[in-house]
Amino acid sequence: MIEFHMTVTPPWREVDYKKISQAVHDSGVLVAEVVTLALNGVVIPGMTKSIHDEQAARGVERHDLGLLEFSVTAPDMVSQYERGKDPWDMKPDLINGPRSRPLKDGKGRYNIIPFKHNEDELPQAVADMSSGLSLSSVIGHYIDGEGKTRNRYEWGSNTGDTSEFTPIVTKPQIGGMERPYTHKASVHSNMYKFSNGLVTFRAVSSRSHQASWWHPAEPENPIMKSVEDVVTPLIEARLNAAWREELNW
Repeated sequence: MIEFHMTVTPPWREVDYKKISQAVHDSGVLVAEVVTLALNGVVIPGMTKSIHDEQAARGVERHDLGLLEFSVTAPDMVSQYERGKDPWDMKPDLINGPRSRPLKDGKGRYNIIPFKHNEDELPQAVADMSSGLSLSSVIGHYIDGEGKTRNRYEWGSNTGDTSEFTPIVTKPQIGGMERPYTHKASVHSNMYKFSNGLVTFRAVSSRSHQASWWHPAEPENPIMKSVEDVVTPLIEARLNAAWREELNW
C-alpha cells in the first residue's frame, strides 16, 4: 500500500481543536483528490509522465485517524509506476492472452490490439483527416470456435496511410536485439473513429518479428513524492490559518 500520512502536533495551550480538526480533514480530502488526479492523467510537477489508470484512481482511500491525523492510501499497483520498468517483450502475453485466437492454419496464435488516440495530440494534418471520418461502431456479438465472445463491427472510413505526416518509427536496439526494428505502418495509419474516440488496430502473432512488440523502458515516476511536494505548502497554509483562528493569534 502506498501511503501519504500526516500528524499534527498539538500546542501547549488547551483548545477544543474543532477548527484544527476540520483543517486536517480538509487537508486529507485535498491530498486524496490530487492523488486521484495524478492517476487519472494529470501530470503533477515532478512526475515524469502522465498515468491513466482508472482502477488505481478508484482505489485511492482517505482515512481520518482521530482529530489531528489522516492518511491517504493508493493501491499497491501504483508502485509499479513509481519504480519504473526495464524494456519488456509484450508479444508472449499478447498472443497467449484471453483475447487471442488461432491462426487460420492452426500454427500459432494472433491477437488484434486496439490503440486509442487523443485527438488533441494529433498532427494537424492527421486531425483534419480524422475529423472527416465516418463513424465505426460495434453492432453486435458472436461466439467464436473457442467459446469467446467477439464484436461485430460496422466499419466507417479510415485515415489510410498517414506516414507523410507521422513517419514510420524505427525502434532503437532494444531487449538484446542485434538490429533496430522498423514498424510496417505509421502510428496513425488506418485510424477509425468510434463514438468514444479514435482507434487504430494492430495485429501481433506468433510470426511477428522478435523485436516488433518490445515495450521501451519506463523511467521512475515519483507520483506520491510529487503530490507531497505540491500539497504540503497548501496544507501548511491551511493549518496555520486554522491555528491562528483557533488561538486568536
